[in-house]
Amino acid sequence: MDFLQIIIPATEDIKEMLIAELDFLGFDSFQETEEGIEAYVQDDIFQEEELKEVLSKYQDTPFYTVSKLEKKNWNEEWEKNFDPVRIDDQVLIRASFHHPDKNFPYEILINPKMAFGTGHHETTSLMIKAQLGLDHQGKTILDAGAGTGVLGIFAGMLGAKEITATDIDEWAFSNMIENAEINNIYNMKCLQGTMAELNLTKYKYDIILANINKNVLLDEIKLYALALNKSGYLLLSGFYTEDIEDIKSEAINRGLKFETSLQKNNWACLMFQHS
Repeated sequence: MDFLQIIIPATEDIKEMLIAELDFLGFDSFQETEEGIEAYVQDDIFQEEELKEVLSKYQDTPFYTVSKLEKKNWNEEWEKNFDPVRIDDQVLIRASFHHPDKNFPYEILINPKMAFGTGHHETTSLMIKAQLGLDHQGKTILDAGAGTGVLGIFAGMLGAKEITATDIDEWAFSNMIENAEINNIYNMKCLQGTMAELNLTKYKYDIILANINKNVLLDEIKLYALALNKSGYLLLSGFYTEDIEDIKSEAINRGLKFETSLQKNNWACLMFQHS
């Protein structure tokens, strides 16, 4: 399987927006640099016209360079560029090749393997911050669109009884299994597919975590509401602050009560409770 590296010059104020839009197009992962971003995508799904359409929103004349990157070199690039992530002096997210730091109560090992959710993106950090404020002890958890599985793994560290983690991507599916194992989280069931394909609404969960993107969330909130236990909590992220009202409206229309929000660099995380 061949991958492409797309190098895009970008100013600091648009990097995260570009990453979100390219993620929606199926790009696997990203690395921010001083000059802009490096984006990685499978050769067979890359659509250059879609890339140009996204870039035209931010550049008068879309400019980028494309080069083919072998799978082996891709993983080497991750190891060179993946730095540990520290969240509120409580959570350290690191790869297995980093040194441990016992100053953090929670330490999550993540070997990305091209899956989203290393903690570097604002939305992952926001979700973890929100999780810190929720009682997970003995609870059933659904991590929808799990990527690396980092949120489900953290739920296990917080005492969750059962965790179900899902993703449509084959790389993410295999990666979350590996990451759960290296974190000694053995009560996390990993599944490949969408909520609808997996018929997950027949189960009930105390906490549902979904860090995806606005369009998928708007489509799936109705399913989350059906799968949420009475008084259960729904945490959503993957969208901009200007999308908050659209997300809130859909969730409230599905019988959920808005609780609180977190924001960072124009990204948002919303918490709802089943009323």
